[in-house]
Amino acid sequence: MYFATAKEMERLDELAVKNGLSVLQMMELAGWHMVSLFELLKIPKKTKIVVVCGKGNKGGDGLSAARHLTNHGYRVSVMPREAGVIIDALIGYHLNGAPRGKFREAIEWINNCGKKVVAYDLPSGVDATTGKYFAPCIRAFATLTLALPKRAFLKKEARKKSGRVFLADIGIPEFLYDKIRNSSRPDFTQPGLLEI
Repeated sequence: MYFATAKEMERLDELAVKNGLSVLQMMELAGWHMVSLFELLKIPKKTKIVVVCGKGNKGGDGLSAARHLTNHGYRVSVMPREAGVIIDALIGYHLNGAPRGKFREAIEWINNCGKKVVAYDLPSGVDATTGKYFAPCIRAFATLTLALPKRAFLKKEARKKSGRVFLADIGIPEFLYDKIRNSSRPDFTQPGLLEI
């Protein structure tokens, strides 16, 4: 299986949009797959969930997850002190150095809560290409990565921050994967998520 860099993921996203797949469609699939991951991890529906969103596509993934989880009977709350599970939808693969300002504060708050964290794509604070993590960095018990696994997951340090890693199909056409360093599309022929 091919592990992509941040630039390759950005290129794959651009190609998907140029070929008719909208960012909103990919976000919807990302949200739907978060429900699948919660079911696979056997997170009880009575668990109070807080989704912490940043800006951009990862924040949109988080908002989609909040809606899909609510629609499937999970308790998504806006009251952080009530969290049982926190979804990290703060910083995507465009991380450039250590998180600062409100992002830093949010990561520190999440880590200090002592709750289970599920990260989208990769934990906020991890560089998608190098696997280097900055302080602060999310400590996830599971990560739902989208389209292709990120090169960071090949590094032991990043894997420690990521917990169990699952790959989800977000609808990118198979022929577009060939344009990313001749990578082959992951085998999404089986239903569900791929654990990597």
